[in-house]
Amino acid sequence: MSRAIYTGLHVRKQIAGMDRGLFAVLVSVSAYIVVFSPFPVWVRLIIAACALFLYAWLRVQNKREPDLVKIYIRYSKQADRYEPWPAWSPVRNIRPHGFGDRRILK
Repeated sequence: MSRAIYTGLHVRKQIAGMDRGLFAVLVSVSAYIVVFSPFPVWVRLIIAACALFLYAWLRVQNKREPDLVKIYIRYSKQADRYEPWPAWSPVRNIRPHGFGDRRILK
């Protein structure tokens, strides 16, 4: 008895090829800047073109790594507290007093 595995159920929900939240932020911020900005029309068109370029770039990045937003959020919370290896110290192999430091053990 074989059952079909639907791979579409394992993919995060996307809009226009990128993460839903990321797309919503990009569209809402871009629309707000273009519609409500006090700049002349030609500056608004440049901002809209930059938003389209940013959309294309984020879509490529999201295609390469679907969990891009999730990874960034985890890294931004933990990056300052976690070090994968010990930090360098100018003092080397210091032991507490009386624990084999300059003593002859018999």
